[in-house]
Amino acid sequence: MGASYRPGNIRGLVDVCILNQLEELNKTGNSWLTDEHIKGLIFDTLAAGMTEILKTLRLFLLLMCHHPEVQTRLHVEVETIIGSERFPCPEDLKWMPYTQAVMLEIWRYGSQTPLAIPHLCRKDVELDGYLIEAGSVIFPNLYAVHHDEVTWGDPWEFRPERFLNESGEPLPSDHTLMQNIIPFSVGKRACPGQEFARSRIFVTMASLMQRVRVIPPENSNLPPADPRLYSKAYPMTEPQFECRFLPREDSII
Repeated sequence: MGASYRPGNIRGLVDVCILNQLEELNKTGNSWLTDEHIKGLIFDTLAAGMTEILKTLRLFLLLMCHHPEVQTRLHVEVETIIGSERFPCPEDLKWMPYTQAVMLEIWRYGSQTPLAIPHLCRKDVELDGYLIEAGSVIFPNLYAVHHDEVTWGDPWEFRPERFLNESGEPLPSDHTLMQNIIPFSVGKRACPGQEFARSRIFVTMASLMQRVRVIPPENSNLPPADPRLYSKAYPMTEPQFECRFLPREDSII
């Protein structure tokens, strides 16, 4: 593995792994980070990212049918920042605060992966008066965090504006709401595919908003988006539904 790797030219996650592998091999003659470990990490990253992309985009389409006012604001921001003569790119997102807010609110509201992967507690830890003994396996409850009424006030309302300040800019990272939006978990054990998922979800959402308007079906019922109705499955998935795409007249791509 690593035939195309060139020292000093770090192209991404694979090169970082290869660099660490080579440094350990040079020091000790052995490395726990084998080629199979690296392949497994890349597979997990892509699998996690693709799964989140599919879930998020499905919920996005359903929510756009239920909230045309949100879709209208997305159209305006896409027109202002990207226009209609080029394709969106991941770097555009930093200039699009409302789109950022919509993505965060979809992940919070839906919480389609309600429990994070299990974590092992390596030592005794006391948290809010509770003793978590060493060796305990913990399943972080992301769904509960994202729908806590004390934190969010109206957790069952889809309201992207909660992540923006009065000027329409994103809330600072140390804001209570930003600290409690954790769709990919947090810390060293956060989802390795989150950056892949974030960028692909944005590009797909922006591309759709650039070209079409999503509206409810004509001859079938649109299911509700309320996540409380789909909490018996893991991961949580809305039922099959139909929607319509109407081409936007001002899109030339």
